[in-house]
Parts: sequence; structure tokens; C-alpha cells
Amino acid sequence: MKGRLIEEGDIVERAMLSVEEAFWPSGVDAFLVVDYQFYGSKHKEQGDEEVKMLALVPIQYTKSMRPTGQRLQDMLLKLRTASWKRIALKP
Repeated sequence: MKGRLIEEGDIVERAMLSVEEAFWPSGVDAFLVVDYQFYGSKHKEQGDEEVKMLALVPIQYTKSMRPTGQRLQDMLLKLRTASWKRIALKP
């Protein structure tokens, strides 16, 4: 992944990493890149510059595997304002 730009909606899978980047938590199929919103979209004040905080949210695939299309968009919408507890790695 060195030198690759990431943006919201990207899915980072273990196979994308090189050997020296091989640490991978158990129980995680991939990480979903989410533009995390601390206070939701209604908190933005007039004149504020847009700031993106990309969070790598651990996900597990369902039977339908990697999320795409509308399912991916729905996940992003929910995860943008989810609690830290919801998006954190589980021990």
C-alpha cells in the first residue's frame, strides 16, 4: 500500500499488503475507509474549511462477501457518525 492514495469507500484487504506490512488482526476481513464526522454534518459552521478524517474501520464480510454499490453506500452513511466503540477494533 506504500505510496497509494486512499479515499472514502476504499476497502483495504490483507492481500493488498506487502510482507513487511503483514500484521493483521484476527476476525477482520478488511478495513473500510470512512470519512468520519465527529459531530455529524449539522455541526459545521459557516465559513469552516472542509476537513477529512479518514478512519480505517474493521469489517467482516457477510455471505455476499465484499460490500459494493448501494450496500457499500449504506455502510458508509452509518459509519460516518457511528460511535468510536462501534468502529474500534475489538480485542
